[in-house]
Amino acid sequence: MPHQLIRFLAVVVFLLGTGVVAGWVWEAVWEAPVGGVQDGRWFPIPTETGLRAQFSGTAIYVLVALAAGLIAGTVIALLTRGGELLTLAAVVVGSAIGGVAMARVGAALGPEDPAALAARAEDGARLVGNLEVTGLSPYGALPFGALLALMVVFFLTAGHGRYDEDRDRPGDSAVSDDRPGPSPLP
Repeated sequence: MPHQLIRFLAVVVFLLGTGVVAGWVWEAVWEAPVGGVQDGRWFPIPTETGLRAQFSGTAIYVLVALAAGLIAGTVIALLTRGGELLTLAAVVVGSAIGGVAMARVGAALGPEDPAALAARAEDGARLVGNLEVTGLSPYGALPFGALLALMVVFFLTAGHGRYDEDRDRPGDSAVSDDRPGPSPLP
């Protein structure tokens, strides 16, 4: 039991770390929209480009999270042989935590919320937009990638490295070869 708990926690911590690194990558790749202040409110300049840049923050989050999930899920599946159900549970929990950690780290590294800054800024001041995830569905990207990779690797490696208990017992030289098979006689 302690070995299983350690394995579970190791997978969860690995996925949490994956989320932290992915949050850093997300913030590094994203370009902040520039905006201006008018009457204590922030708005993107030009409006269309600024709105597109705000949407790109969520889109880039999804792409980075999906890639991080695929990589992490593949690594976990290849390093954890056996105990597939425990690994699956750990990946579900850890990837959900990792997705939230990614959003928190990226937002913390990014610029402050311009709406709050605009309330104190003078008219005409330039401020950059903040990095945020809009909606709940993007948070499923990291878990989706991790579970997809886990499933594919488990499926492709099913049965590899295991033995058939009825005929291939390690160290058992007493296995007879009198199994029914094709007759040597015509």
